[in-house]
Amino acid sequence: MLRADGTDSARRAARALQADHLEHFYDPRRRVGKAISPRLGAGRAVVWDVYLFYPSGRQWEEPAPSPADWAHQLDAKWADGARFRWEENLTHWLHRVTERSRGGGRT
Repeated sequence: MLRADGTDSARRAARALQADHLEHFYDPRRRVGKAISPRLGAGRAVVWDVYLFYPSGRQWEEPAPSPADWAHQLDAKWADGARFRWEENLTHWLHRVTERSRGGGRT
């Protein structure tokens, strides 16, 4: 979505949060952003800068499944303001969600 986006920037971003149960990938054709947009209330917009969490083993089929939890870093009318996460707020939220997904309980 940004001019600087590419394989290298995707690798740097993936290194910021690593765990055995997480999957990171780079989607230069924006297929995921287009597929998930209706599930997040974005209509036909291309969704980006979102963090999507699914139960372990969840298979994607057509249409894309709704995430169990998600957050964003967007300034868009469709984006739920209660799900906006940035800087320390994002870091804390990501750690809480990943801990819950590993069975660490609710925090």
